[in-house]
Amino acid sequence: MCVNSLQSCPTVSNAMNCSPPGSSVHGILRARILGQLLHHQSHLGSPYAPKKAILCRYPQENKGTYIPVPVVSELQSGKWGAKVIMREDRSVRLSVQSSPACIVGKFRMYVAVWTPYGVIRTSRNPETDTYILFNPWCEGKGLINAKDDEGVIVGSWDNAYAYGVPPSAWTGSVDILLEYKSSQKPVRYGQCWVFAGVFNTFLRCLGIPARIVTNYFSAHDNDANLQLDIFLEEDGNVNSKLTKDSVCSVTGKTQRWGTHTLLPLCGSGMYRCGPASVQAIKHGHVCFQFDAPFVFAEVNSDLVYITAKKDGTHVVETLDTTHIGKLIVTKEIGGDGIKDITDTYKFQEGQEEERLALETALMYGAKKALKTEGVLKSRSDVHMNFDVENAVLGGDLKVVITFRNNGSTRYTVAAYLSGNISFYTGVSKAEFKSETFDVTLEPLSFKREEVLIGAGEYMGQLLEQAFLHFFVTARVNETRDVLAKQKSIALTVPKVIIKVRGAQVVGSDMVVTVEFTNLLNETLRNVWIRLDGPGVTKPLRKMFREIRPKSTVQWEELCRPWVSGPRKLIASLTSDSLRHVYGELDLQIQRRPSM
Repeated sequence: MCVNSLQSCPTVSNAMNCSPPGSSVHGILRARILGQLLHHQSHLGSPYAPKKAILCRYPQENKGTYIPVPVVSELQSGKWGAKVIMREDRSVRLSVQSSPACIVGKFRMYVAVWTPYGVIRTSRNPETDTYILFNPWCEGKGLINAKDDEGVIVGSWDNAYAYGVPPSAWTGSVDILLEYKSSQKPVRYGQCWVFAGVFNTFLRCLGIPARIVTNYFSAHDNDANLQLDIFLEEDGNVNSKLTKDSVCSVTGKTQRWGTHTLLPLCGSGMYRCGPASVQAIKHGHVCFQFDAPFVFAEVNSDLVYITAKKDGTHVVETLDTTHIGKLIVTKEIGGDGIKDITDTYKFQEGQEEERLALETALMYGAKKALKTEGVLKSRSDVHMNFDVENAVLGGDLKVVITFRNNGSTRYTVAAYLSGNISFYTGVSKAEFKSETFDVTLEPLSFKREEVLIGAGEYMGQLLEQAFLHFFVTARVNETRDVLAKQKSIALTVPKVIIKVRGAQVVGSDMVVTVEFTNLLNETLRNVWIRLDGPGVTKPLRKMFREIRPKSTVQWEELCRPWVSGPRKLIASLTSDSLRHVYGELDLQIQRRPSM
């Protein structure tokens, strides 16, 4: 059979029919993915006899475009083969297994049968064409990650992008795929949302329905015990040497439709992850492949706070059962809003089914989790929470911690706050703020403590996503209860403004203006602005050597739309010290008037 799609090969004309009079061979086939089984039913001119049939393809075996498929008694993993699964008079149903090394594309299928009259082969029939797509389960079929597959994108999470484009600068998949095709080398750089976006485009090009899924407060269970273990010193400070798990503020995944599979594409040193069944994740069936335990922990694990005593013992202090997987969303159909799909991945927090799913996962887990059933409930009526106010890049901000005493007893509390510059994966780079304070709570009262943070305390160390991570712990002196909360916040950054002049009509010129004002008190250097608009303009970019404080730059481009209907222009800005700056504009492109 012949490959037409992703690999070039000679075009094959209709095969010659060498059947003797009165004989016939017909086939029924379905498309499948690599490494999986497909079913083929052949109708023969006489009853089927073993060892007299073979499935044939065309044209050249040494190029992988001609594949003889032997009929065998048992299929062997990783090899082409066909097995008889049903015989009925002159009809034979075969289960055909493809090789993970098979070329992706469209194949023509033929069946040849040995008879007393010689070999009979089916005629060319477009209805039996087979589409080999791909198989994410097969180790030999890497697609997107360059780490071990020479795929499309090189991942980088270290905030150093001197040899490529920062992940935040990309405005779409087209620019990445075009660069990959022209250079024949992996494109630098990407992070989870870039991997997910490109993979989503790839799947849709293959005709596989897919969508991007975003998980807020996604756990990275690095020790594989299905819990997020946060170790504390006896004074309430986080023990960074023992704490190996982290909470990713946001992570992107690709979900393909059909068998409800989830393909997370995030960092943490993993070259590939998934696909894992969404239904298995929701019900805690982490015994299913692939990487189900890791994905389950991403959306539904508990935060466990543990005090590391000086004598070497560990004491579980408190649990937070609702922090992980706060919100799981995808883009709404026909608009830019978000659709909450959290209940697709997990039962509602606090429901019996949600706890049962966690208990099931822990039962199947490869590594035993720390026992938490013996953790005492709070012996006091003290509760704590905090918020971050005025979180604007380049400005001072304020952390407000609220303590509430709902009981009739007076309590004193010793509290500790830690502020850290963090990667969006939740991994801390450096602590920029630490403060301890004592609080006295009268019965049935509440008290607010404010911690002021100047811009100079964090600006010099800020990473590209502008994430700050705050951690507050408190111990009620009278009961020894430990209270703990953590939050990551993304600082508000300036926006890119996009404007359009001229008629928004297919084939007509219009002027697109991209504008940015530097609101920071420092000069931005090596500034790249990118503009993209599918159906409106090809990906464009322009460099500004510097943008001084409080100054504005403009960039104009002449565009000629070629697709009518709702369109969107997207712009991004990146510089040495400021990234993750975006802007967008919705357009309604009209059809060209008929003459």
